[in-house]
Amino acid sequence: MPIFTKSIETICLERAINDSIKHYDMILKTYEESSINGDPDSMIDLYRLKSWLKKYIFWAKKWHSDNFERANDMFVDPEYGILWNAPKSAPKLKMFEDIKLENF
Repeated sequence: MPIFTKSIETICLERAINDSIKHYDMILKTYEESSINGDPDSMIDLYRLKSWLKKYIFWAKKWHSDNFERANDMFVDPEYGILWNAPKSAPKLKMFEDIKLENF
């Protein structure tokens, strides 16, 4: 029975998206909640954050490609990845550490 693996490009993109969610999802949700009232400054900040997250995903995909390791997420059928470890995460960039989430 053949075991199918994903392409390296697909694996790296999936890992990059997962890293962006893991590192920045709480900040994104906070900005989305604060922009519900339609305040132009909040909407602009949300747009900037989403734009920055797209660039982070592109950067993290390259990081994963440069630091590629075999892990449990490389198999099409998750059953074959049970014996493998989880992949490392791309580093969290310190861009948003100065933002105090309690202020929103």
